[in-house]
Amino acid sequence: RALRPPEPGMSEALAAGSIRQEANAALRPERQSGVELGGAIHLASGAWIRVTWYDQRADDLIQQVDLRRPSATTRFYQFQNVGAITNRGVELDGGASFGRLSAAARLHVVPSRVARLAESYTGEFEAGDRPLEVPTTMGSAAIRYDAGALRLEAGATWLGPWTGYDWQLVYRVELGQAPQRDRAREYWLEYDGILRPFLGAHVDLAGGLGAWL
Repeated sequence: RALRPPEPGMSEALAAGSIRQEANAALRPERQSGVELGGAIHLASGAWIRVTWYDQRADDLIQQVDLRRPSATTRFYQFQNVGAITNRGVELDGGASFGRLSAAARLHVVPSRVARLAESYTGEFEAGDRPLEVPTTMGSAAIRYDAGALRLEAGATWLGPWTGYDWQLVYRVELGQAPQRDRAREYWLEYDGILRPFLGAHVDLAGGLGAWL
């Protein structure tokens, strides 16, 4: 179990320029509970694999909610407890060595969902939504070659699909180039996954220095 109280000032009424934060005396601490099970195998050859499964529930997560009150110059918001979010997933990683060659890979599967909304919540989430800016999967894989002072590496990183804000639309609305949306979730955008390959080299130099590319 874990408990995280609201940050100082989150429950108070504050004002700064054209921004107004409304008080929320009923703001509760964030709570998380659940279980993790895992195991690891290490072989004499240096190969290894590790698996972790988890089933967690986060209650009363705090979100900054845009109150969307009609005003040409002032933005109103309030920190509110969202409700309950389930986090059930698995983490896999492993690696092996073959002489001068070594390889390693990692995969995280993160199927988070909003399970229940708090009665006092007035924000953009609905039951069944994925939390914003949380990819469904993440991973990486790389192969490395070591030859004395020289190390070469090639691989790729993966960031799975996620739901986030359409920031281009937000900026266009702020500039008056697009009509304002009635609901905050109308600014959401489904982002595709991203695969990014990479190449690298590192050379050890004299005097404890090194050069890399």
